[in-house]
Amino acid sequence: AGQTCQDGACKAVAQEREELECHDTDDNNNGFKGVAHGILIGTTDEEVTKSDACTSILAGPIIPASQSSRYLQEWRCNTANRVYAHYVECPNGQSCKNGACSTQSSIVPPQGDEETVCIDSDNGKNLRVQGTTSGINKPAPGRDFSGTYTDSCRTLSTGPRVLEYSCNEENQVIFTYHECPAGTECNNGACKAVAAAQEEFLCGDETPAERNPAMHVGDYLKGGALNGYAVRLISISPFSSTDLTQVRDAQFQVQDKNGNALAYLKIEEGKTEKVSSLALLVKVTKLYKDADGIASADVSAEMCATAPVNPSIPMPSDEETVPPLVQKFALSQGWNLVAPQATRSLVISSNCHEWTMWTYDAFKQRYENAGRLTDNNYLPEKAFWVKAPTACVFETASRTGTLTLSYGMTLATGWNLIPGTSELWNVVQGNCLLVTGPYNYANGDWTRQVMLSRGKGYFVNVQSECTLGKNANQ
Repeated sequence: AGQTCQDGACKAVAQEREELECHDTDDNNNGFKGVAHGILIGTTDEEVTKSDACTSILAGPIIPASQSSRYLQEWRCNTANRVYAHYVECPNGQSCKNGACSTQSSIVPPQGDEETVCIDSDNGKNLRVQGTTSGINKPAPGRDFSGTYTDSCRTLSTGPRVLEYSCNEENQVIFTYHECPAGTECNNGACKAVAAAQEEFLCGDETPAERNPAMHVGDYLKGGALNGYAVRLISISPFSSTDLTQVRDAQFQVQDKNGNALAYLKIEEGKTEKVSSLALLVKVTKLYKDADGIASADVSAEMCATAPVNPSIPMPSDEETVPPLVQKFALSQGWNLVAPQATRSLVISSNCHEWTMWTYDAFKQRYENAGRLTDNNYLPEKAFWVKAPTACVFETASRTGTLTLSYGMTLATGWNLIPGTSELWNVVQGNCLLVTGPYNYANGDWTRQVMLSRGKGYFVNVQSECTLGKNANQ
């Protein structure tokens, strides 16, 4: 078994090997130092990993990464799914350095082995906000785990506690347990106010503060009893398919004046329920039939005001009353240089698939992992790289009202990554003396731009350490 006759002898049947897909990290781009992995051309099974490099002459010996020349050895994938070397001479005005051919050849996108930075969405030990922390967790010597950790509620022998993740001084993820302050309890990973006790009060013969003869799904209850809040009917269902005279349940959404959902209120089994979260009572009486006997989404409801108003749902904070600054980003396939428009920009929607964001520390001359581009994560408050395997779009919102500006930013000698400000470079250059730039990268190519568009990141090369700021001559 497992053999066949070949050349007059029984030999083992060769096992078919799954074809290894060839992959080039820079997609045949001479402007980036890439790495190609796959089966080497001219072989059937020699698996290799080859990095782009500079050569002394065309197709000649490789030179050290610290040296430059005009010749590049670019490793690529051919149409037969094999790794091969392609040799090119850099265009006029460009040179090859560290495996890339470019005017700014020392700018190399992140290669994936840079230091991982610890990022905490709620900025430290903030017990009132459920945060998410991304980075390296080292629970014991020799045990390193990279991941994303979310604050949660835990019950210990000493009682309920908040499991709070944060970053320590060594840039690592740590966790601690905390007891919630008096008057609060752990709810969904954060300390929330305990619902205040209220006197039992049901709508009966009393005159209600507000009556609404009928509601449709999507309608709002109106009246001064809401004290500035809005309550919208979002669902309703009958008690049974044969009995449409009673309501099985109805659900309401409580909103602040900006339309943000604060709570969901549910009335079950057609009963009169006390809704303590808003100090209101809602009575659902029946579901009507229309003339054809078909159930409609109408409901008779009445509201009765009680006191005091429950503090567990406070009036919106000053930050909540500020209209959010919404920014939309469209990423092209490949590497993109991006910058948030404002501080604390939260990703609110995205079809980008949790790709890593990389910031650049010019003084340490290294890239740093700034977390993943995903819903409910904050963008870095500086320009960053992100590589999109496919084109995608994401949106952010910020209520701080503070724009992300380059003013006051200290630049190191050499290359720096700065955010765009919708201004000309000579307006924001401060006391910086430009060597070359600003450069933005998109759609596989570098472009030099004098206008720093907001939402984009730019590399600039300066003669010495300096500070960006409003140019007095502009």
